Amino acid sequence: MTGQSLVPGIQIPGYFNTGETASHNQPANDLHWRASYSKLLKNHLLQFGGEYNKLGYSYTTGQDVTGFSQTQTSNLEAPGSTGSALASFLINVPDNVVRHDSIESIPWSTGEEGFYFQDSWKASNNLVVNMGIRYDRPFYPSAGTNADNNNKIGDMDYYSGTYILQALAPPCSQTGAPPCINTPGGALPDHVVVSPNGKILKDDKLNIQPRFGIAYRPDPKTAVRAAFGIFFDDLSGTTQLARNPIGSWPSLGYQAFYNLNYPSSSQATPTTTGTNPLTSTLLPGPSPFTQGNGFFFDPNWKNPYSEQWNLGIERQLAANLLATINYVGSTSHRVDVGGRYNVAPTPGPGDPSLRFPFPYMPIPFSFDRSVGGSNYNALGVSLEKRYSQGLALTVSYTYSKSLDYGSSGLFSIEGFSVENPYNISRDYGPSSFNIPHNLTVSWVYQLPFGTGKQFSSGNKIVDSVFGNWQWNGIADIRSGQNFNITVNGDIANTGNFGYERPDVVGDYHHFNSTKAEWFNTKAFASPQPFTFGNGGRNLLRTQFVHVFNMGLFKQIPIHEGIYGELRAEAYKVFNTPIFNAPDSELTDSTFGVVTSAQAPRTMQIGARIHF
Repeated sequence: MTGQSLVPGIQIPGYFNTGETASHNQPANDLHWRASYSKLLKNHLLQFGGEYNKLGYSYTTGQDVTGFSQTQTSNLEAPGSTGSALASFLINVPDNVVRHDSIESIPWSTGEEGFYFQDSWKASNNLVVNMGIRYDRPFYPSAGTNADNNNKIGDMDYYSGTYILQALAPPCSQTGAPPCINTPGGALPDHVVVSPNGKILKDDKLNIQPRFGIAYRPDPKTAVRAAFGIFFDDLSGTTQLARNPIGSWPSLGYQAFYNLNYPSSSQATPTTTGTNPLTSTLLPGPSPFTQGNGFFFDPNWKNPYSEQWNLGIERQLAANLLATINYVGSTSHRVDVGGRYNVAPTPGPGDPSLRFPFPYMPIPFSFDRSVGGSNYNALGVSLEKRYSQGLALTVSYTYSKSLDYGSSGLFSIEGFSVENPYNISRDYGPSSFNIPHNLTVSWVYQLPFGTGKQFSSGNKIVDSVFGNWQWNGIADIRSGQNFNITVNGDIANTGNFGYERPDVVGDYHHFNSTKAEWFNTKAFASPQPFTFGNGGRNLLRTQFVHVFNMGLFKQIPIHEGIYGELRAEAYKVFNTPIFNAPDSELTDSTFGVVTSAQAPRTMQIGARIHF
């Protein structure tokens, strides 16, 4: 479709990767209209308004990659600790193949409209109450456009066992090129239906968001604030989600096959070679269920929303000293959870495909569902000394905890670990971005030396050398990043991959960490065949972060309104190493070993003239 010619790629984990990819992101015009009106009525400030946003997008991509894994040359009795990706490559037995040649675009009907009303009521001289409500109506996009000829695609619905065509394509006998239906007379295959409205993702029309807040001043030096609100994430991710099936059947722009040649009792020998792993590159197959894996979504997917609340107290302790304590909480619903689906619901021996809910449907690379959730609670305290007597200082500390169901961040960008997609409650645990302790100290200090300062020699030359110096700094001390322990192979024999966590067989909490063994590696073991591991998500954490950045500045008066500045800055001043996460794959020979660290100290010196 894109007319590109690329060198095919070969991926051998732990050894080398080759090939090339091509992409072109063409940001489209986004249009935004907004209007608001305010009216003051006695003690009420009334505000209402609305907005309308239209979004566009176009992206061209191309790649052709064949990947190899150790699984195809592993021992069936110990798949998690045997095999070699290089050996699989040498005998030409691939694990996966991806061919991507498509234009991803969305129509101009994409966007949202929103309306709001707010009443800010000054109930008394020391109490203000805010009440409001907002309504958003998103218009989710269809995939592709008629102009780009990329809208005749479909989506696998793994809840109903059907393939939903967004728009009907003509028979291949008429066009001779995709998108087309490669059956006699263009008849729809079994389990294939056509969307009645030309799109797959359904709009959500119930995005009602109440808001409430108060600000109370019990005395001139104290302020209390509290608030609650519901917030919908209307469009974040929806343009990506709607575009995921672009290139799928009856188009031919995206073909992907994973878990090829997986050794089992029903497949004793390989069936696909790396020489020509794709079934066709000219016309689509007769059915969408033979075109490989892909990225699909629940057609009833809903946008996530969050209930958020906070309570804070602010107190002036002295003329230039302010103390604050805040509690912040939230709970999020309908959070996206992706990952593979249509795998066997329970572990067990034998051919796992016989236990698939819909054996005729391929296992997707990801099937996005709005079934997740998360919650966050934090207590923060801060002390701020406003600039006086040459010093400004801020100290803040936050103790927090974030929990979710297997998926952290938009489309799991922060981390994903779901062992059984039919029971994600087993994967409830610390979010991948959970940082329990976070201390930050920042300061600006005018050193008390020189003419007119606390310490002055009375000598112009001496004071000019030692005067007008300023010391700035930021200290960042926080918990390290948590990480998962994983085990290669489909040990549970569900037809899935990349999901297994180990069994916990010892104490991993207390251990004298070293680079050679960051955690007690003997506390983890490969699960027994046909079982899920009993280890939870994100059990371990990297080294705590301790970064000190400092700068020293000197101003040199030259003339009225003109002065020079010398500056020396250092990042990670003390140059103490901060190690990255160790190897957390149980079957690796370097399991538990730290092999890298964050960047070391950097310094820079500069001079400038201000006028």
